[in-house]
Amino acid sequence: MKQTQRITQNLGLAQRQIQAMNLLAMSTIELGTYLEEVALENPVIEVIQPDIEMSMPQGRGLFLPGVQGDVLQDDWLDNKLIDGDAVDKEAYLLGQVDLGRLTRDEARAIRYLIGMLDENGYLLQSVEQAARSLDIDRVVVAAMLRLLQSLEPHGIGARTVRESLSLQLAALPSDKEVEIALSIVRDHLPLLAKNRIPDLKRAYPKVPHQDLLKALELIRSLDPRPGSLFAVDRTQYVLADVIVEDTPEGFEVKLGPAGGYDIRLDGVYRTLAKDASNSDTTTWIEAKYRQAYWLRSCLKQRRELMLAIVQQLVQRQKAFFSFGPRHLAEATMSQVAEDLSLSVSTVSRAAKGTYVQCRWGVFPMRSLFSHSSITRSAASGDPRVLLREIIAAECQEKPLSDQKIVEEFAKRGVELSRRTVARYRQELGIPPASQRRYR
Repeated sequence: MKQTQRITQNLGLAQRQIQAMNLLAMSTIELGTYLEEVALENPVIEVIQPDIEMSMPQGRGLFLPGVQGDVLQDDWLDNKLIDGDAVDKEAYLLGQVDLGRLTRDEARAIRYLIGMLDENGYLLQSVEQAARSLDIDRVVVAAMLRLLQSLEPHGIGARTVRESLSLQLAALPSDKEVEIALSIVRDHLPLLAKNRIPDLKRAYPKVPHQDLLKALELIRSLDPRPGSLFAVDRTQYVLADVIVEDTPEGFEVKLGPAGGYDIRLDGVYRTLAKDASNSDTTTWIEAKYRQAYWLRSCLKQRRELMLAIVQQLVQRQKAFFSFGPRHLAEATMSQVAEDLSLSVSTVSRAAKGTYVQCRWGVFPMRSLFSHSSITRSAASGDPRVLLREIIAAECQEKPLSDQKIVEEFAKRGVELSRRTVARYRQELGIPPASQRRYR
């Protein structure tokens, strides 16, 4: 009996060790999804989101887990658009309208409404304001707004985030998943914005947790900025897990905006366990608390390990952090693992999907490790390295446009197209010139 118990305990310990390693290897997005799934099954857990604010139209600020400012969900767009092409907003939208069937006032109204869309695709005026400006019947303007909101990209012409997400969901084939998602967006968007998954679960007690998860995933797949299709530069941003700052006292390593995932424990269930007359209920609640304590410990270990690895990288890559990418030195995972008395596999897992920010930009942690046989060639031959140096040396009051960067490459004997420069810049998480300007 005792031997069987020891075997069971050992198996449980081994399983938790495997889970801890898997947790360590998760990217920020994967970790967020995992924690939400755990919170749905464990009511004592509340997920604490990283402190990331998504830039939305004024008065519509909202953070949606999984639909973050660092990565926009634009997979449905043509790849050419992702490469940096801009689309003429009016031509694209009016191309979907049979103008020959519209009256003169209807044509004026639809053109006016398109002109009143902001850069995110939201309508800046009410129907009444537009009707007064055009001096035409409000009913005509309302009908043209409905027409505008039926066009692609879905969600265009909305007045609020809630309306935009609802329009996108309404355009999908109706099924149980869509109905749940519509209900969440319509009635519980503040809970979703704060990632109050346990509260959402309580709001839908009859909905199986897998169906609720699918609905949340569906909402995450929506685009809260449908007008980004028409932006001149649709950069995809990467937020750092760890930040390295150059201070007068030396390099300071700290958690970045994407590295702050944590959980808090709801003490109400502890009280319920004490008051419960059913021993099975008490046992169940205590098991949930044990899982929560273990998970919180794993998250703490994950954060500490990321910081420790980057601190060692700073020691071995001082020239890189001081002078830029061309000064990348040899620093293998084996060396850092030995420095920290860890296995190479542990360092490798921690580096997977982790990003480090410094004065030279945002880098995948893996790119800061190297093998001696490729270090020098990678540092000298990759145009992305040169791109970082060009941007690092630009005047902050007048940053270089993509075309100017093309010209800088040409001066150095490297021929690149503007589109290629834009793609490299997007891959490196470098914003466009308009957003790099010093203010």
